[in-house]
Amino acid sequence: MRGFATTEYATKRLVKTGNKSTWQTNAQGFGHFRPMTDEASAINEIQIGKGFELTVDVDIDIDVTDKVIIDGEEYQVNGVQDHKFQGVEFRKAIMTLGVN
Repeated sequence: MRGFATTEYATKRLVKTGNKSTWQTNAQGFGHFRPMTDEASAINEIQIGKGFELTVDVDIDIDVTDKVIIDGEEYQVNGVQDHKFQGVEFRKAIMTLGVN
């Protein structure tokens, strides 16, 4: 992941304490962030909003329903996939902007 992981991000997760729920920072670091093409968005079943991908190390705790904050924008995580390519393991988060 080193070398092309240049986008700083933070994730938030909804945590329930007693009878209240609050969004709390869950993870932060650097990853590779890019918008999806229209075709990739359609394959990932994104019907409304713009699709994006964030690629991070495989040991980063990120899950569906988390929110990812990049440059002040909040992205909704719609899916998470683990991949291995030429011996390198990484996790890819599929996200949307503008849909909550």
